[in-house]
Amino acid sequence: MKIRPRKRLQLNTYRVTSIIGLLTPVMFLGSIFGYAGYLFQEIPSFGTDESLKPDPSQFIDVNYTRLAEMAEFYDERFEAWHIPINFCVGAKFTDQNYNVCSSYAFSDNGALWTGSAMAGYVGKYLAGIKEGNAILKEDALRVIEKLVQGMSMMLAVPNGGLGPQYGATVARAFASPEHRATIPGCQYLFNMNHFKYFNGTGPYSDWRWSDFTSNDEYGGFYMGLGLAYKFINGTSPLEESIRSTLAVMIDQVCAGMLRSNFLGITGHGGPSGVDQKMLGFQGATWTLLVLKMGALAHPEKYSRLYYHFVAEELHAYFNRESGPQEILSNYFAYNFGMDVVFALLMLEEDPTLLNLYLENFHETIWSNVRYHRNPYFNSMYLAANRFEPGDSLDYELDVEDQLMEFDINHFPDVYQGVEPVPGNYELVNLSRWENFFQNSAIGVMISPLFLEFSLDKDVYNKPLTVKMRKTSIFMWDGNPFHPSSNKIDLLKEEPGVSFTAPYWISRGFCGFIETTGGRT
Repeated sequence: MKIRPRKRLQLNTYRVTSIIGLLTPVMFLGSIFGYAGYLFQEIPSFGTDESLKPDPSQFIDVNYTRLAEMAEFYDERFEAWHIPINFCVGAKFTDQNYNVCSSYAFSDNGALWTGSAMAGYVGKYLAGIKEGNAILKEDALRVIEKLVQGMSMMLAVPNGGLGPQYGATVARAFASPEHRATIPGCQYLFNMNHFKYFNGTGPYSDWRWSDFTSNDEYGGFYMGLGLAYKFINGTSPLEESIRSTLAVMIDQVCAGMLRSNFLGITGHGGPSGVDQKMLGFQGATWTLLVLKMGALAHPEKYSRLYYHFVAEELHAYFNRESGPQEILSNYFAYNFGMDVVFALLMLEEDPTLLNLYLENFHETIWSNVRYHRNPYFNSMYLAANRFEPGDSLDYELDVEDQLMEFDINHFPDVYQGVEPVPGNYELVNLSRWENFFQNSAIGVMISPLFLEFSLDKDVYNKPLTVKMRKTSIFMWDGNPFHPSSNKIDLLKEEPGVSFTAPYWISRGFCGFIETTGGRT
């Protein structure tokens, strides 16, 4: 029998004790952060639960004839009253004849909503082609030309012009000195003391624009830019002119973002806080979308770079956007996240990459919003998956039901008040989590990770539908679980894009919405 020397035994015991001492805090911190990760999923789980899946037998029977009438009305109003400077705004009228505008209601998200409108009008253009309706196609192209002009100025005014030699900063809104005199409502941009408003650059130095552009704006802008370039591919002079302008804009966005390393730049020349690079194995969609647009419009300049980021930088595996926490924090992030994901999915045709992108889409952002009764998101889902009519019937019926509800209290798109919330809606008990973060040792320790969670607000256990939600410039970036205010203002009209974007995506991209009759 071999006897160990006492000194060696003491040394081994010391080593084991040291290792345990070192591992204990690591294991403790690991368990704490693991629990925090669990809570990120658990606290908002009421918004992702399978029980939210609606019952199609309760849906309104669709009337395609009525939906087409509504779309035509909204589109006429949009062109006449909601793009006075060729980007999307609301309008306040003097009376209910709605033919004298007292002031335009400018949003600080002009680029975002204009991109949403563009997605709808590209769908309308495609519907005109599929249905052999030349008038529908011409109507869509006429408005698309105006939106492209407005979006081009969102690039030109901050940066001094159009072309790859200029920057890629996008204005939230803009106005010329002439607009100040003729477009009531844009005068706020001429407040020289506001930190967000700047003079333009170069030939636009006497123009004004709204800065500190967020990813909301870039997301909608990129989507509108990419969809319009890919799908408007006819040979008429107008179509070729539109594509030519879009190609220059795409070149500018690609070159500018590559120079800034995909950082947003403000009017004073410094970073704005916007960062469109992949971070923490997610968020690669932004870089991929910018370079995919470039690869389509200028393959000789950007195609190899796109595939470099796809393969060598591994971005193809990490086009993952938004987690379940946004249900209780920044719900609007789902909206612009869906915009960039949808655009990338629609632009990509390589089956291997498309399937990989779709897998990431299904596992991340879509898994969080699929039961939110959102026809904008649902129509994007149907189009991005290249479903044929009938392939995903429940979502088609859901879209139709929600579009039909616009006829109850959102037609026209003014503030008519909301329908009462049914009695089977209940408020989620979030106070237990608030108490946990305030009064337990572990909760206090990890509470800084949950600062954006709105645990002190009323939240329903089911999403509100269209008739229970107040009118807004774009309904679908609002949280459907929050109680809606009952604002009534019959003289303020919004652009109707809350209806027309999902309607035309469903009719033009997806093809399941017919022009007349009902579903058979």
